[in-house]
Amino acid sequence: MNNLVLRAISGAVYVAVIVLAVLCGQVWLSLLVAVMAILGTAEFLKLSDNRTSLPVKAFTMVLTVALAVSGCYDVPSVILLCIFPFLRCSLTLADRNDTALRDTATDMLCFLYIGIGLGTLGNIYSLAGRDFVLLMFVLIWLNDTGAYLTGSSFGRTRLCERLSPKKSWEGFWGGMLFCIVAGGMAGHYGMGPARNILAGALFGVAVSVFSTMGDLFESALKRHAGVKDSGNIIPGHGGLLDRIDSLLFVAPASLLFTLLVCYI
Repeated sequence: MNNLVLRAISGAVYVAVIVLAVLCGQVWLSLLVAVMAILGTAEFLKLSDNRTSLPVKAFTMVLTVALAVSGCYDVPSVILLCIFPFLRCSLTLADRNDTALRDTATDMLCFLYIGIGLGTLGNIYSLAGRDFVLLMFVLIWLNDTGAYLTGSSFGRTRLCERLSPKKSWEGFWGGMLFCIVAGGMAGHYGMGPARNILAGALFGVAVSVFSTMGDLFESALKRHAGVKDSGNIIPGHGGLLDRIDSLLFVAPASLLFTLLVCYI
């Protein structure tokens, strides 16, 4: 099968799964988050060349998944945020590998990066509703589309060549323009915290900026590991982290936006 066709089909399936999970309610959203957290944690630990024992890796995965899912059920995440660092550092004392401290730091980053990134999805759903969650995903996808179309046509100035040689400032501004227009339209119809055109446009700016940051951060992880993709679970697209890298930065930023608009 042609790679472009395969990429289009797998991408459509990925989008459909996310949309259906959000529309069907928090139980399905939590299931989606749990699967993403499991696969994302596995890919992250592989990228970071984590050399801890299998039980310690399982411990990190279980606590990361728990933090990610906690947002869907209003479980106080601060408990997990306190427990994991303490227990993980305690396990370091029994680790005789030369990479013990590095592996501990890797597990900590994995816990925060994936656990908080996915955990805030449930919080946004509870505070702002499913329509706003869908808007967030749509803006992430529009930012990618706008950046690709603009960058491939007009891209001249490299955005961050050290991490992602193909990204350009022209593509960045193009993606942001797509997000501003779509966010402003959503604000016009009062979609969640984006209750007016200005708020919607500002949300579009925030999504564009943090989406790009998330993409570049994952590129740094792959550069460190010397690989092109985080995995191969999604045909034509690579690994799961390649698909949710923007989300892991955008979701916490979207939660902050929601809190600012609703309570300040």
